[in-house]
Amino acid sequence: IDSEEDAEVEIPMSQQTPWAMEGAMTIPLQSEKVLDAQGNVESVKEHYIMFNVSFSLNTKGDGYKDYGATFGDYESLIEDAINSTVSKHTIDECRNDFEMVREEMLESVRGLFDKNEFIYKLAISEIRYQ
Repeated sequence: IDSEEDAEVEIPMSQQTPWAMEGAMTIPLQSEKVLDAQGNVESVKEHYIMFNVSFSLNTKGDGYKDYGATFGDYESLIEDAINSTVSKHTIDECRNDFEMVREEMLESVRGLFDKNEFIYKLAISEIRYQ
């Protein structure tokens, strides 16, 4: 996000409510093809990423009245949106620019809720790769 128009407005903590997903997510990443000297696929390495997800919801944001109280009811849809977004990436993309992946996750989840920005932030913790 480069333009000043897209700069995120800071929401005071008093106007935020947290919501955390149950347990850690484990998501398969794009397979890594290992090539031999001739450029042929020698093997395929499978990688996974594991992390915990939580959100900060803007209690004054558009959509909070409609979805805020029942946000947790959508956990399986939220999990699917995050899984679909992250699984498109390789382990190197995640390691080198996880902020970009996190932003894609946030936009994907906001898309479930009519692009409403009451979903203020998406926090990722305890990132592990396998």
